[in-house]
Parts: sequence; structure tokens; C-alpha cells
Amino acid sequence: MKILRILSFTLIFIITVFLVLGNIFYNNLRKYLDRDYLSLELSDEILLGFEKASRSNADFLLYVTTDKKIYRKFEKIIVVAKLLRKADKSTVENGKIEVIFYKSSGEILKNIDGKNSIVLLYDKSAGVWKGVFFPLDFYYKGSVKLEVIGYPDTPESSLSVSYNFFIESAEPSCRIDKGMSFLGIYSLERVSKRNIVSLNGKEVDWNYLPEWLSILSFDGVLMLSGVTKSFEEDVSLTSPWDRNKVTESDLLAEKTVQRGKKFAGWIKALKVEGTYLKKIGYKPALIFDGNSFSEDSSTISMLDENRKKSLARLFSSFMQNKNYSFVGFSDIFLPKNTGVELYEEFLKDLQIPVLPQWDKLSGEEKLRFFLDKLKDKDFLFTFENWKKYYMASYLREIINEGGHSKAIFYFLNYSELKEFPELLKLIFDCGIDFVVVNFNESFLELIKNLDSIKNSDLNEFADRVIFSYNLDFKNLDVENYDVAAIENYFATYLLYIKEMSRKYNVAGFVINDLYNAMSGKRGPYSPLDWMYGLGRIVFEFKNINAQFPFLFYYYFPFEIQYDKEYKFFVRFENVSTFTLKDVNIDILDSEGNYFVKGFTLQEIPQGKVKEASFPVVISKKSEIFIKKKQILGIRLTWDEKTDKGNFKKSYLIFHTFRVASETN
Repeated sequence: MKILRILSFTLIFIITVFLVLGNIFYNNLRKYLDRDYLSLELSDEILLGFEKASRSNADFLLYVTTDKKIYRKFEKIIVVAKLLRKADKSTVENGKIEVIFYKSSGEILKNIDGKNSIVLLYDKSAGVWKGVFFPLDFYYKGSVKLEVIGYPDTPESSLSVSYNFFIESAEPSCRIDKGMSFLGIYSLERVSKRNIVSLNGKEVDWNYLPEWLSILSFDGVLMLSGVTKSFEEDVSLTSPWDRNKVTESDLLAEKTVQRGKKFAGWIKALKVEGTYLKKIGYKPALIFDGNSFSEDSSTISMLDENRKKSLARLFSSFMQNKNYSFVGFSDIFLPKNTGVELYEEFLKDLQIPVLPQWDKLSGEEKLRFFLDKLKDKDFLFTFENWKKYYMASYLREIINEGGHSKAIFYFLNYSELKEFPELLKLIFDCGIDFVVVNFNESFLELIKNLDSIKNSDLNEFADRVIFSYNLDFKNLDVENYDVAAIENYFATYLLYIKEMSRKYNVAGFVINDLYNAMSGKRGPYSPLDWMYGLGRIVFEFKNINAQFPFLFYYYFPFEIQYDKEYKFFVRFENVSTFTLKDVNIDILDSEGNYFVKGFTLQEIPQGKVKEASFPVVISKKSEIFIKKKQILGIRLTWDEKTDKGNFKKSYLIFHTFRVASETN
């Protein structure tokens, strides 16, 4: 009897503890059940895919699935589960379902809020439990095992089921040829209304532009082609793009292709020129300043469907234009604290509880609720991480709608990379094939920052990077440093082309831009001074990439006297597989006047070397501006005889010198 009494007391104690724990557990569940959440929409396809993984115990069945089997980095993962009673296959609505994600190493893959798991919420209308997972480790790729643990809303034992999926990196769909050189046109103005200078120093219109491509041996043009000018009277939601700019791009693309060159056009996606986007009818992005918010009057919200549709249409039209070799974007990825208007999408994805009767609240009340939460630094950190996923999804949708039949690029400023270190990886996992990285820093800053740049993602992805540097005299001229701004510009390109990465040279470069060289930012140097310098960059870049049919060496003094004869020595070595004919050398001054014209080497056979010299007399010209150095242009032209016919080729390079009387 004593043993029976002990067993009875023990059994009563166990039952009591079990019921108490059950009530405690139930109360814990209620904190998930009694809150208000925004509904997460699900596709029919995912709702029908529950037989992929299941597990049962004596009383319950647990099913799980995800919306995809293979994901890209920066792609959200939707998890859906069903918890059923075995007896009648009815759905368990009161319970808890927790999901934990594991890397292939067994390490937990955390969510962007820093938590080790996500909790699914019950959707009564669909009869399922659902949630969204955003990996905090943006760089992880490989197999992921998710473990789903179901807790019925009764004092029963839990049950779990496992399911595997993969996260992978996107490979480029189209690769850009190695060693590409572009002449940039970043101007917002109509290029057809702006004159440029020809090789002979005369003002000409934009029809001469393809001629410069041939003279300097650029591979193509990279041009800002899609822009919205909010200050224009005729801009509207149905016609937001500067049609003159688009038409000019199409015409220049045609002219460029006729010269055997390539054309790359890009679109400013969410940025408008001017501050009148609301006048057009666009929704502005909102900026959080720590306590309140303000409207960004030049950035369109990603929630604006009108902009998204017009952006997709323009992108598609460029993609379908046979004269465009490359199509690109800029201004999609938002800076920190921008994009607060996305709050409902964020709250929905993260399943964050909202205020009761949310749908009846005003926009201002909802925003005030969200702003209060953003004051918590951990909450703000989660929001900024979530934005990366949202922006990636936005760009992927545009690309998927417009097609990917040719290489797609993204134009960004280096300052964006400094603020957003993951940006290159994000961009490439969205389906972008290569990036143009533009630098606006001073010459001295670039030299100083080279080591830190080598330690950034630019080191890893240099073979998909086009280097761009803003041509601006004030950033290139160094006080008390007897080097011409043009020489610093040239040196920067060569240094970054070869040294930006420890692995490889950059894929190519673009000059930023033609009109900086032709007009306002050129300092005391003439347009032709700069064009000679740009040509030297192309010349050396082609040599680095072994794209040059001959090795060319010359000697001319770096210090001369006016009106005195000097010898100009040249040496050619034909390293091509064909004979070079009619190799001509011209020497020009800063205004396009010839000191020497048409010195000719008739023929240089394959594998042969030829040397020559000729006299040069430099005459003094009246100078309006004081230069640290004077500039000569050296133009090389020749005929290439190949199996496909004879072709006239050209390079144009600069030589700097001082005048002896100015230094004595």
C-alpha cells in the first residue's frame, strides 16, 4: 500500500506539473496569437506544394515547403507550413511553429533581426502558417537545412520536420570583352545642341563625335540616355523621360555602330533632375532624420508603380534596340535612412505586430508608429538590412520584365560603395553583368586610398569593373607640384587599371567625360590638350591588354627652347600577324596646328623593327592661360591588311614639355 501511495502521489505531481507547464506554454503562445499583423500574400503554387516534407507523431501531422528550391543571395525565403490533427485532418490554428535555419557546417544561419529563428503566423483564410526568412549572412552560399518545430496549443510533445534548399551566387549572363575603352557622355544637356572641337581645332557639331572615337581608338560610347527632368513643362507620368535625350542616344548608337564601335546607354532609375517630382505625380521617397521624416524631392519611391512600369518599358526598348550593345541603370539603391515609406512592406515581411485596427489608421498615424520604432538602433539596423533585399527584388523584376539578351551594367559612384560595402555583391546577384565605378575624389585622395580600395570588393570583382574618373582640373592640379593636371589624370587611370585589384586588371575604363574635356572643367588646358591625354590612356591600356599591333617607342626632349630644331626619334616593332603599311606620324600643337604632318614609314613587315628620326621645330604661341607644362599631340595612323580587308587605324597620344626660358 505504501508503494501504491507513493506512485499515486508521483503521478498526481507529474500531471499537475504537466498541466501547469501546459498553461504556461499556452500563455506564451497567446502573445503570438493575440497581436495584429499585416497579411503576407501567398501564391497558389506554394499552397499546393506541401507534400515535399512532412513528419507526424501520435496525434498530429506537420508539413512544410518553401516558395523555391534554389535562391540567389539577397533573395527572401518564404516558408509555409501546415499543422493538422491526424484524427480528422483538421487544421491546428492555435499553436506555435518555429523555424531554425542551418548552414551546411551546422552553424545557425541567423535572420536579419539577429534572431536564431523565425516564428510562423497562422493565416486563417489560407489555412496555413507562414513567414519570411532573410539571411543575415549576405555572403553565405550553399545548402541550407531548415528545421520546423510545431507546438500544438495543448500540453503535447512537439514535432519537427526538416527541409533543404540552396542559396547560390548569380553568374553573369553576358560577359563584357576584356580591355574595353569608352568615351563617356554624362551630360544632362542635349548633345546635339553643344559644339565640340575637332582635331584641327575647329568648332563642330555632335556629328563629329564618332570621328573622335576612331581617332582615339575608343571601343565605344557610354552615355546617360534615360533621364527625367522634373523642371520641364512637358514631362508627365505618361511621358516622364527626356525624349530628346532618348532620341539622341538612339541616333548616336546608330552612328557609333556604323563605325564598328559599341554603344552603352544607361537610365537614371529613381532620381530625377530638379525637385518637382510631385508635380509630375510621383510619390517621393521619405528620409528618416532620427526623430522625424522629410520628403526627398528628387528621389521617387520604389512604391510608385507608374515609375516602375515606365522604367521597365524604357529598359526594354533599349534592350531591343540592335544598336545598343550594353544597357544599364543607376540610382536604384537607396542610401541609409531613405525609403521610410516602405514601412508596411517591412512590417509585413518581418511579421512585426502593428497597432489594433491598422487599416483604419491614417497614413500619418501609421508612419508615427513606425518612426517611434526606428529610434531603436537594433530596429533601424534590421530595416536597413531588409532594404537590401527589397531593392534587389525591385531590380530583378525590372530585368526579368525587360529581358537579358545583352550585357547589363550598373553605374555607381565610389561614395556609394563606401557607405554600402555589400553593394557590388548585391548588384551582381541581381543579374547585373558589370559595373561602372565612378570616382570624384581628388588625385591625392585616390593615391592615398588605393590600398584600402584593394581590400574592398573591387579587388575581387575587378574583372567586371569599368573604371571611371571625373575629369575636373581642380581635383587634378596639385599645388607646388610641377606636374600637369593631364599627367595626373593619365597616371590615375594607369595606376587604377593595373593596381585596383591584386588579382587582375580592370575589365575596362570610361572617360568621364567628353564635355568636361571640351568645356568647363578643363582648367588652362585646351580641349585638344585633354584629347591628346585621353588618347594616351587608350594607347597604354591597349598595350597592357596586348591589343596593339606594334610596340611604339619615341624620344623627344622634356625641356626645349622655342624655334630651335630638335630630333624626334621613333621605333616601331610589328608584333602582329600582318604587314603594317603607310605608318604616318603627325605632331600637333594645342590648337590642332601641325608641326609635322605625314612623316611616313611605307611598310613594316610582320616581326620586323623600324627606326627613324625627323626634325621638329616648336614655335611659340600666345597663351591666354598659364600652364605648368606645354602639350604636344602625336598622332599615329596606319593601314592594317588582314583577311577581312584593309583598315585605317589611328592612335593619338600626348607629350608634355617645359620651355627652357620659363624655368631658368
